[in-house]
Amino acid sequence: MELSVTLQENEYLTKGKKQEIDKQIDEIIKNHKNNAFEINRLVFDSVTALTASDSRANELSEQGVLKRFWGELTGENQKLQSEIDRNLSTAQYCSQQILQKLAEQNLMNFELITTVNNKLNSLTIEVEGEINEIYETLVTFFKQTRSNIIQLETRVEILEKNVNLLKWLNTIEYLMLDGVEYSELNKIEKIVCIANDFYSITKGKWTTSDLVLIKSALSEIGLSTKEKISYKEFIEYVSENKNLFSKLVDEDITDLVNIDTNQMPIISGLVKEKLLESSERYIVNTVKSQLKVNGICVNDKKLRYSITENYIEETEFININSQVNLFDFIIELLFNIKIFKCSCDNFQAINVKNKIINNKKFENIDSSNKTNLNEIKLYAGDKFGAIIDENDELFIWGNTNMSDYDLIGNMPRNNNEKWIDVAIGKCVSSNDCCCGVTIDNKIIFWPNRLGITKWHEKYLKLMDIVQVSTGQGPFNLIALDKSGQVYCYSSCDGGKSLVPYNLGKAVKVLSDGSDFYVLCENGRVYNWKFYKGGKVKFDVSHWRDIKDIAVDRGSIIALDKRGNVFVFSNNRQIYNIPKDLKDIIAISMGEYHAIVLDKRGNVHVWGSDNVDILKQVLIVPKDVKNIVKIAAGSEIMMALDVSGKVHMWGNNEYINCCVPSKFCI
Repeated sequence: MELSVTLQENEYLTKGKKQEIDKQIDEIIKNHKNNAFEINRLVFDSVTALTASDSRANELSEQGVLKRFWGELTGENQKLQSEIDRNLSTAQYCSQQILQKLAEQNLMNFELITTVNNKLNSLTIEVEGEINEIYETLVTFFKQTRSNIIQLETRVEILEKNVNLLKWLNTIEYLMLDGVEYSELNKIEKIVCIANDFYSITKGKWTTSDLVLIKSALSEIGLSTKEKISYKEFIEYVSENKNLFSKLVDEDITDLVNIDTNQMPIISGLVKEKLLESSERYIVNTVKSQLKVNGICVNDKKLRYSITENYIEETEFININSQVNLFDFIIELLFNIKIFKCSCDNFQAINVKNKIINNKKFENIDSSNKTNLNEIKLYAGDKFGAIIDENDELFIWGNTNMSDYDLIGNMPRNNNEKWIDVAIGKCVSSNDCCCGVTIDNKIIFWPNRLGITKWHEKYLKLMDIVQVSTGQGPFNLIALDKSGQVYCYSSCDGGKSLVPYNLGKAVKVLSDGSDFYVLCENGRVYNWKFYKGGKVKFDVSHWRDIKDIAVDRGSIIALDKRGNVFVFSNNRQIYNIPKDLKDIIAISMGEYHAIVLDKRGNVHVWGSDNVDILKQVLIVPKDVKNIVKIAAGSEIMMALDVSGKVHMWGNNEYINCCVPSKFCI
């Protein structure tokens, strides 16, 4: 069945632009077709965009619903990305084509389609003629797609049934919960038992024919598949029954706040109820106290229910009072459980990874994951992003539109070169440069402007180098070798500079454009000026037990072995560290902002907000979660998540934030 939605007139959607959009959509589906979680997101975001009215388009755009994939779809085409983001009818065309192509390639499974159908029947949509027409078209489309899946599977001559499921079905009427046979339980208890048993037996892997067995299971214990249930009655009943709750959400309550419950309204409601009883109880107490001031008394339980109901409506756009037939509800519940288990596994994986990082071990935490995330290195510069991947290949992108200064265009083009470190220079003067360290521990330079005299290279006959750093303006470079010895060079002193301390063994070296910084194995930090006799900006001699440092022009941030963060900065907005930071495991510093990563995989950004471009850096996209590495530039931020995907946000001028497709998994 072809999905054809009547869209508003849009002069931008010419035949040529439609072909361009279709080509980009084909590419993203190709990239994600083996990733069920991303396919789910594509479907849900597309349905949300299609059922959005003009009055809600701005809200969805701010939440990232209309552009989470559009930015990736359009690659370097800024104009196309901008048009999709701000024009609802264009976004709806993209969404329509995505759903059509996913259906044609059989990439939507039975439980996903059932869940979408339930959402469509429960949407909190505005009463507008065009929206109702789109809604009806979508309902018909998804019903036909689900029917096609059933017909396709029934045409297979031999259907392999899950033997364990058949045994379960034959004995289900004799199974018991807390000493009570399933047939004697109430409706909600029966639903929980069926869903829990089915998931446990299949271990989250089932076929459409397996799912159809649930209809027989319902009949065996006295339930009709056409009987109805609302999200609200299910969530409220299960959240008050500890045994039932644990069958569906068998996770530590302290970890639930860190789990992304997007796309799973049933689990989302259960989790929110529990959080309102524990770590988010302050919300309930605050509302109660305000009501009490106005002479209104309210029951805690009713208040939690009301908050949860509004939370689901705001985040999932569904009315939890709507009724769904039992079979479809159980299918959606299983879909919720599968996504939730996957999210929990990701959260546990990042905890394991953080422990590995803290212990300075660099094994791959998941042998099934081909990419060792510990081997990927992120770098962010003035208007650049760079990555050294697990194969020691260097990727740099960003400021390609500047005619005078081009650090990327002047980069050495040796395809066989392997890298272990890179220092991205600024892009504001002809003296600026990039330099990197190859896998054979040699330093390679390339200038900002072709044709300038690279006088500094004659001084650099260093061997066994493992890390370098360079700053802005007059040439300066600091390097670290395998033994922990430090070397520094500056045009201010005519070449090689003295290291003015008996440092001992160094583990990290940095330059911020006017000062050199060294972190030593003993946890001490040393800094000195490029030129003799100059006074350093900050006195860091009192810092102890430091495990990492990061600098940029006018700022330094440090992390100690206990997870505490320290900052010196000429920028008061960077100097004022947020009070709620705790359990920090990684840090980075940009010219205008600082970024840190906590052990739960969350990033925290603070700093300048005096112009719109800088404000964009402070707004962390909602999909930046389960992060394992971070990097800060002047007006951009980078983050690597546990799946190996690289996120960038901030000033998108000169395609800064268009990450190479290799890292947009």
